Amino acid sequence: MADAKWDFPILSGGTEQGYTNSGIETFRGAELIDNLAREICQNSLDAKDADSKEPVTVEFELLSVKKGDYPLFKEYAECIAGCKKYWENRSDKKVKLFIERAENVLSKEEIKVLRISDYNTTGLTGSDANQNEESVWRALVSADGVSAKNNDTAGGLYGIGKNAPFACSDISVVFYNTYAKDNKKAFQGVARAATLYREDNKTATQGIGHYRSTEKYKPVTADIECGFRDLFSRDKYGTDIIIVGCEKLTEEKDWQDKLKLAIIRNFLLAILENKLVVKIGDQTINNEHLVTMIDSYKEAGSEAAAQTVRLFDTIVSSDGEAKTETVITDNDLEIYLKQNPTYKREIANFRTTGMLVGINKRRMMQNFTAVIVVRGEKLGEILRLTEPPKHNKWDYKLIEDKAKSKEAKKYIDDINEKVKKLIDENYKIDVEDTVDADVGEYLPDELEDLPNKNKQAGEDKLRPVQKILGKPKVVDFPKDSNAETVKQQEGEAIENDESEIRNDGKNPEPYLEPKIPQQIDPIPGGETKGISEGQGSKTRIIYPALKLQRMIAVNYEQGLYKLVLIPINNCERIFVDFSAIGEGSSGDDIAVEKYTLNKRSFSGNGSKTGPFAINADERSEIFVTFKNKEKMVINMEITEEVRQ
Repeated sequence: MADAKWDFPILSGGTEQGYTNSGIETFRGAELIDNLAREICQNSLDAKDADSKEPVTVEFELLSVKKGDYPLFKEYAECIAGCKKYWENRSDKKVKLFIERAENVLSKEEIKVLRISDYNTTGLTGSDANQNEESVWRALVSADGVSAKNNDTAGGLYGIGKNAPFACSDISVVFYNTYAKDNKKAFQGVARAATLYREDNKTATQGIGHYRSTEKYKPVTADIECGFRDLFSRDKYGTDIIIVGCEKLTEEKDWQDKLKLAIIRNFLLAILENKLVVKIGDQTINNEHLVTMIDSYKEAGSEAAAQTVRLFDTIVSSDGEAKTETVITDNDLEIYLKQNPTYKREIANFRTTGMLVGINKRRMMQNFTAVIVVRGEKLGEILRLTEPPKHNKWDYKLIEDKAKSKEAKKYIDDINEKVKKLIDENYKIDVEDTVDADVGEYLPDELEDLPNKNKQAGEDKLRPVQKILGKPKVVDFPKDSNAETVKQQEGEAIENDESEIRNDGKNPEPYLEPKIPQQIDPIPGGETKGISEGQGSKTRIIYPALKLQRMIAVNYEQGLYKLVLIPINNCERIFVDFSAIGEGSSGDDIAVEKYTLNKRSFSGNGSKTGPFAINADERSEIFVTFKNKEKMVINMEITEEVRQ
């Protein structure tokens, strides 16, 4: 009768394997939990049972099992000892760190296990298939770089996503348990370790081993005794991913909260449309509880939480109804738009299953969030081919077939054009340019060094060329005896200028990212460092809400730029702090020589200008002359000092 045990195949002259695994390393790091959430839920959505009317359900449950109750842990500890013996005279630090972590976990009486189970899915079919037959089970459990999914719009072309659970295991062990729609049940463990010695300390093995049947390399089936397998007995179709030794993953108290946020952010649309329900311990994430959960993120403070709120609000309370577009088949694209002064000019792409496929930031027009949803199966199928292993963007260059790559590029460009057009129609503000006659001395006679208005860098269709409408007007202001009078001279406005001029010659990006409002504690005694001196009253610094903020290069050689602001509310004390990003620099402060506002000229205060007042819904222009006389990408931090 067959038994179950760990089996590391003999190396037999093959390639020695260390612990460095590029597939696993892809999912490690700060985004570990986010990567786990994306890969697990994506696979479950892709395996949706077409015969079930219920949403896919994924459950996360942390267990603690007694090591002594299950012989497979003792056997694996012996494998780790063989690994230590094989590498004892070597200096490979990664292998030694892995061995130390594994020994530490396996020395404890109880071992943490994270069980991830899905329901209303097909399970992993083909567990009894022969080597030359299609098998979803074998592609996941017994193959590398192989993908086999039943759905044409499913992800996972690279077969790399399976490594995400291993990145969460300190002993690099994951078990798979399935009850599939072909009515087969199977159980098998996989260890992604390093080359090791068998018990004789002479026979070297491969680094990847399996806990499976001793008969013909088959998985553990119902006729084989296995107490650990019996912990995960199931009577409904679906799959269990069992991560063993997840000490580091779960040592942080808020790991479940991080997991919940990652799931909501990445599968927001799937949850809203009742395609996905996720349970983490005693918490249930579904469309019924989603509003309450989103509300809790409004004060969370993290950018991931704030971004999740923006995406949710854009979908459920967009500016007008969602716009449907046609790319390949009728209405195969859906676009949601919402404008808000605190938004980050983000464009989020969602797959047909409701999974987020990356967020792009575009410095164009007003502060908005756009959500793109692929609805058509044909469009979803070709865009799936453009996703990298982490499924976080569309990149047509990933398609090796030139004809298909060209086709994918055409569709991506078309989507970008449709989004740009829709944003233009909804949020474009055409502001006629006016020039103060008294600052005419700053305007150049020759405009040859300014950007060509027809020049378009790269292939990004979402970088629009901003035009100044009409010819400049000359506006006379009453004399102010208290201010320095600027000499008058007729000048010209620069058409088609942009907010930033890059040293690298790339197409400039017209609008700068506004900061999210936050409070800055005042300096005791009423002095705010680097800005102004008070009279002992308390002040706080906020980031004002702006309809428009734009920096226009007027004359590089004179270091002259024009700042245009249109605030939503009246602002009494505005300050602007400038920095430059150019070749050889990284956000360096740039000294202001002087600045001019309403015919009044002021000396600069380091990299700062202000304070000055600007009125709600009115266009204010400030001409700034920098001591640095060269092309620069100008970054602005615009703040308002509010006295209390």
